[in-house]
This record gives sequence, structure tokens and C-alpha cells, in this order.
Amino acid sequence: MSENRAVLILSGVDPTNGAGLGRDILTVKETGCYPLSVPTVLTVQNSMKFHSSKPVNIEYIRHSIDLLKDEFSIKTIKTGLVPTDEKWLKEFSQILSDFSCPIIVDTVIKATTDNSGINIPKSYLNLIRGNNRILTPNLRELRNLHQFVFNTEDSSKNMAKNISKEFGCRILTTFEGTKDSIAITDGNSTETIKIELIDIHKSYHGTGCTFSSALASFIASGYTLSESIKKAATYTSQKIASALKFKDKGQYFLY
Repeated sequence: MSENRAVLILSGVDPTNGAGLGRDILTVKETGCYPLSVPTVLTVQNSMKFHSSKPVNIEYIRHSIDLLKDEFSIKTIKTGLVPTDEKWLKEFSQILSDFSCPIIVDTVIKATTDNSGINIPKSYLNLIRGNNRILTPNLRELRNLHQFVFNTEDSSKNMAKNISKEFGCRILTTFEGTKDSIAITDGNSTETIKIELIDIHKSYHGTGCTFSSALASFIASGYTLSESIKKAATYTSQKIASALKFKDKGQYFLY
């Protein structure tokens, strides 16, 4: 394993490790890169119920990243769940502004088991701004983000174009198994990548972060974005095929 293929993961801690930091670390390791990790949020949850979350001190995150940069050549960064605090997000975005490498933003505004309302902070927009940002929203997340920025809804294609042009980022629209494709939007240009259709009749825990962390890993390994999407989708599908359940009321865990 080469330190020149290090992926920095900045994500929330899910105690089940079915999603969040634990799942990201495992994914990056299994897809051939070395995982570096700094937690952003501590959550109290399982796959059935979300109880609470607590932001990690931003100075701890800043110091940790500074020390990691001294030792490792970070090829890509993957972000996941982040706090909704305006000041915290502003400082977090400033930390990331020092990096020119691709930053995969898994647009998780809250834990998937959290049934409270959506609250997108204004400072979150700093996190998605820049031509090195690659966003991986599902259709619901894309709609919520577009509604917040433009106060309208549209087709997935137009919403992705609007956000991409506004913030200079690339959008990979995932459809959570409802379509056998992923759309890549870069300004006015949209490309469709065919993927294997998954079984959407089961509830899976951690598919979004699995895909985005695998994507970060394959990009770090030198694959093109299109190649990385295909490989990340295949890896995620393989994990879904062997998913297991620990309790009848719980979700399926990728295994």
C-alpha cells in the first residue's frame, strides 16, 4: 500500500459502522488506498433510530489535518456528515480551501436515521463551492439543496446544471437504485454513466457513503472520473449483494 494513495476522510461517527466514518475507512482500504480519518460529528444512533449528535471541536480537526498533511500526500478528500452550525462550517470550509486535490462531498445534511426537518446552513454553500468539488447527492438531497439555493424545483438534470454553474462544482446525481445510471453534470454538460440496477425493495444502511468513499479511492488511484464512477458503483453493488440484517426491524448492512 502506497502512502501516495492516501484518502482523507472527514465524516461523522456512526456507532454501527454501517455508515459514516467506519464504513468509509473500510471502503477506502478495500478499494486499494490508505484511509486517513478525522471525525466531524459524533452520533448516537443505530440503523433504526437516531437519538442525537455532537460536533467535534473544529480546532481538533484543524490540528489533526495539519499533522496529517506533514506526513502524507493526500490525493483525495471525502466529506460526509457535518454539523449544521454556521461558524463551524465556515471554519471547516476554510480548512479545505487549502487543498487543490479532488474533494468528494457526500451531501449528507443529517444522518439517514434522523427524521427531523432539513436545515441547510448558509455556510454549507462554501463547502460545495469550487472546481475541485465533486458532489454525490441522491435525488432527495439534490432537490433539498436546489430548493434552498434557488427556492424552486425542476428536473434532476436542470437542478444539477443550476447548482453546478452557480458553484463551479461537478454533480454526480445518484438515484438510489431507481435508475440504472449516474448523471455527471459539469456546467451545461451532462454525461450519463450506466450502472447495475440494485434491489430498491430493501432498506440499506450506508450505500451513499460507500459509493462516495469508493469514488474518492478510485480517483486517488489515478482512474478518470467516469472510470471511478463505474468502479465505485460496481463495488457498492457487490456489497449490497452480500448485505445482512441483524434485526428484523433494522436496515440491511453492506458486508
